[in-house]
This record gives sequence, structure tokens and C-alpha cells, in this order.
Amino acid sequence: MISLFGYLIRNWRYLHLTAAIFSTHLLFFFLIIPESPRWLLTKGYKVKARKIITKVAEVNKKIISEAVINTIKVPANITTAKFWKLCSTKKRCLRTFVIYFMWFATSVTYFGIMLNLESLVGDIYLNLVLATIVEAVCVIVVLLTVERLGRKRLLCGCFLLGSIALIAVILIILYTPPDVKWLITCFTLLGQCGINGAFALCWLWTSELFPTELRNVGTGTSSASARIGSVVAPYLKLLGSLMPGRFEEVSPFILFCIVCIIALVLTLFLLPETFHQNLPDTVEDAERLGDGSGDAVDEKELAASMLGTEVNGDASLVI
Repeated sequence: MISLFGYLIRNWRYLHLTAAIFSTHLLFFFLIIPESPRWLLTKGYKVKARKIITKVAEVNKKIISEAVINTIKVPANITTAKFWKLCSTKKRCLRTFVIYFMWFATSVTYFGIMLNLESLVGDIYLNLVLATIVEAVCVIVVLLTVERLGRKRLLCGCFLLGSIALIAVILIILYTPPDVKWLITCFTLLGQCGINGAFALCWLWTSELFPTELRNVGTGTSSASARIGSVVAPYLKLLGSLMPGRFEEVSPFILFCIVCIIALVLTLFLLPETFHQNLPDTVEDAERLGDGSGDAVDEKELAASMLGTEVNGDASLVI
């Protein structure tokens, strides 16, 4: 739709206004999307959590007895964790920094590629359509594979794909004749495919890395670091004007490639896998991720931990 609007509306102010109209409905989502029962329980809102769990059972056509509902427990010590606790130890601080850099890397590379669409071979509107199709396909692939490959392995694979594609773009620009420059567009879209996959995984993995008591704040500030990347991306492109000769054209891709490789290395060695692990509720739980102390998720045990009782099959499925 943006490609079509951009083709028909050549004034950027009217284009921005038109695009904004199509996202105004998001303002009303807070009226229909329920709060997380886990978060409500960690904050002591037992009644609200019970209502949502009951509604979950009704929507999924499951039966959960009143006796089980009545056994929902609120933690003895209601958490009042502050954001600074994520940086209160060296390990927590390092992981938080890596998460932020992971978001920054995906954002600066994504918007950097999008801002370079005009320099690719072919029409800019067609390139944007192709980029959109690649993005949609990539997200579908992530949805189909994330529950098989896990978060860490798949995200590192996305960073690796993006890095290799960007390296290929650099080599094509520098060392190939003009008649094969169409390969630039192909490998650029391939690199964008990897970055789009990483972007999609960042939301999922980050929400699992941060504990329940600070999940909203952690994910929100991570997204803010991505916004920093989107602001920086245009200036990285402008740096190319300072480079001599043919390196002026490839310098943005070199910078994006370096950022992706750094993010790949940091993510691979410093962030724990969360696949088949219980979600951390406290900062201490989050710190123990990756230490071998996290057990694989068992639906009945998870339900029992939330309800404070032993439950049978149907109740565990509801949770």
C-alpha cells in the first residue's frame, strides 16, 4: 500500500498523513487486548487475573473448576522491581546491553537497506514492492520454524544470512561489470530477508529473556534502542560522501555488515536460549537462564505453579 501511495502521492507530507490514517485503529487496541495473567499475579492483582483465566477457558471451550480458580495464589512478596535491577550485576548488565545492541543492529540495518532502495538497480517503487514481499515471506518462514529450531539458533542464522548477503553486495559493487549489477538488488533483498527475520525474532526472544516483573519495561526500552538505530541509519548513508572513489557507494553496506557481525557474535556467546524453558518471573530467574538450572516446560507443572495446586490435563491446557 505504501508503494502505491508513494507512486500516487508525491508530496511527502500528504504521504505521511495518509500512512498515519491506516494505523490510527491501533490506538483502540487497549480496549480489546487483555493484560497478561502472569504479570497481574506478580503485581498482586488476583481478581483481575482470575477473570482473564476464566475468560481464556470460555474462549477455548475448556472447563476449569471454581475450586481450581480459587486456589490461584499471589506471591507472598509483591514485586516492586525497578528497571535498574537489570543492570545491578555484571551478568545482568551485559545481557541487557547485548539485547539493546541486537535491536539496534537489526533496526539500523533494516532502515539502512530501505534508504538505499533508490540506489539499487530497477525502479524504486518496484524495489519497495519486492522488499515488502520478501519481508512477508520471511516472517512466515520464521513463524513456521521458530518452534523447531529455537530462538537463538534461528536469530543467529538470520544475522549470518544478512551479513553474507551484504558482503556479496559489497563485492558485486566493487568488482563486477555493469551488466550484472542486477545482482545487487537480489543480494540486497536477501540481506533484508535475514534482517526482517531477526527483527521478528527480537520481539519474541526479548519478551522471554526479560522477567515478568520487568518484561514491559525491558521490551519497551529495547524497542527504543531500535528507534535509535532508525535515526542513525540515514547518517551512516551520508558518511559515504566522505569516502574516496568507489568506496563511497559501498561504505554504508560495509558499516551495516560490521554491525550485523558484531550483533551475531554477541548474541551467539552472551545470550541464553529460552526455547522449552520456563519464562522467568523475577530478575533472579532471568539471571539463571542459560546456567543449566532452567527445566524444560511441563504444562502441568507450569499450571500448578500458577494455580498453587496440582491440576489435571484440561486445566493445564487452559493455562
